[in-house]
Amino acid sequence: VRIGRLCLLRSEISPPNKWPLARIESIYPGRDGHIRVVDVRTSTSSLTRPVNKLVLLPIN
Repeated sequence: VRIGRLCLLRSEISPPNKWPLARIESIYPGRDGHIRVVDVRTSTSSLTRPVNKLVLLPIN
């Protein structure tokens, strides 16, 4: 997980083709050094989400 990476915001209530596209703006590691939470920006808002709710896109 890196700042600037594109991802999809996973949602249990909508199908995967409707998940919004977002860009990671900041990361928050836990006490053990693993990244647990990130701030993301979509086309309409800024959100704080746990990393297990993100789907990282394989784009360079």
